[in-house]
Amino acid sequence: MLQLDGFSVEQAAFMFCAAAVQSGLIDEEERAYCLNGVLDILQLSAPQEAASLLPLSRLGEFLVACAAEKGLCQDTEEARERFSVRLFGVVTPSPRAVREGFARLLAEKGSQSATQWLHQLGVNNEYIHTHRARENVSFISQKGLEVLISIYQKERDPKATHTRPRSAVGYPYCPLCRENVGYAGRQGYPARQNLRQVPITLGQESWYLQYSPSPAFSQHCVALRGQHSPHLMVAKSFDKMLDFVDQFPHWFIGANADLPVVGGFILSHAHLIGGKHVFPVEQADAWFAFDPGVPGVTGEALRWSITTLKLISKDRAPMMEALALLLARWRTHSDQSLGLVARTTVNHNALTPMLRKTAKGYVCYVALRNNYATPEHPLGLFHPHARHHHIKRENIGLLEAMGLFVLPGRLKQELQAVERFLQGQEDLNWDDPHREWAEGLQQGLPESLDAAGVTQYVRQAVGQVCEEALQDAGVYKQNAQGEQGLQVFLAGLKA
Repeated sequence: MLQLDGFSVEQAAFMFCAAAVQSGLIDEEERAYCLNGVLDILQLSAPQEAASLLPLSRLGEFLVACAAEKGLCQDTEEARERFSVRLFGVVTPSPRAVREGFARLLAEKGSQSATQWLHQLGVNNEYIHTHRARENVSFISQKGLEVLISIYQKERDPKATHTRPRSAVGYPYCPLCRENVGYAGRQGYPARQNLRQVPITLGQESWYLQYSPSPAFSQHCVALRGQHSPHLMVAKSFDKMLDFVDQFPHWFIGANADLPVVGGFILSHAHLIGGKHVFPVEQADAWFAFDPGVPGVTGEALRWSITTLKLISKDRAPMMEALALLLARWRTHSDQSLGLVARTTVNHNALTPMLRKTAKGYVCYVALRNNYATPEHPLGLFHPHARHHHIKRENIGLLEAMGLFVLPGRLKQELQAVERFLQGQEDLNWDDPHREWAEGLQQGLPESLDAAGVTQYVRQAVGQVCEEALQDAGVYKQNAQGEQGLQVFLAGLKA
């Protein structure tokens, strides 16, 4: 039988609930109730009292290992994860307790305290994978892009959103539905017994706030519509975003475009993405000023690889009007000289907005997007081109458009292999997707680099690929032709 630092599984079960009390997940009055639930899951008759300072996460890992040894769950990563979530679900406050606790803090101490409390709950009950996120790789490119290689990020085919139905079949309907709270999971679908949401109102509709289990930045959250309905960007979408920052002014809020390839991978459910982060795009210099066509709103085109506009307004109503006007104009704008096609049998133009509330008022960064495809670029003329797919083949979503590249976990080991290749320690297979790129890096490799220097060299090369991929996604390039084309479009806002 497995032991943890000399403790038995019966003792670990007792300590697990004691640690849950210590972390604030449950109170002392609830400990016996929760302990009985843990015993039931582990098929134990009784606990054994013990005391230790072992953290809740380590105790949970040990109990899962014991369950796998006893045959209570399959010894696979997916089955272990479901069993772990089931355990932590027992010591997670009820949805009602979480709603009431959040509402009380919101009324007494404000939104920042309430959201911090909800976040800490998600960390303590292992819903938010902060300790595993330490295995991620992150760095800053030479041009200031943030790059995150996430062990949770599985690479997906950009074309998948072309064929994915907007209303999925099954239960829950999709990963963003309210019905995920408390769901036990199944093969290929995650368990969510430790997920908690709180209700919010956006645009006079019922929405819910939850955190991302695999955060890309601090307090990475998702606002999702209570009713399962398609993710669409319409004028009223900006009303919801403005409602959000009015309620949570310490956070930004943003939205993926509502079209395949340039949008998110979940187009079947209306949602927004927010959190406590400042993006590289917010440090970008102005390219030129323009008139957004609404009094009380100023506009700048930014020196940023993907075409991005910055709107500022002290007041909410003018900002709402300016964003609605921009969306309406962009939906129908084409420019044959740039290959920009607004519509064929479907729409091709979309927006990727990110909004925050500052001392200056409302500030919104809006990326102009287009998903028109050509024979030469079948995934999209304004999508990362084929030469970059060994690093970035997926969509340029909200985060990437604003300067945070989330790359698939496969790259962690693959880039280590490239580093060994550059150091002459091993060869790359002839069909390795990185081989041509690595050979180019080899030619420019500075002499006398140690292992740490080679790692830094490869990371900066990855950052360069990300920068070029962002340039590919830019409708109006940062040159004279691009400036002229963008000026023509923006002049139409005043018409």
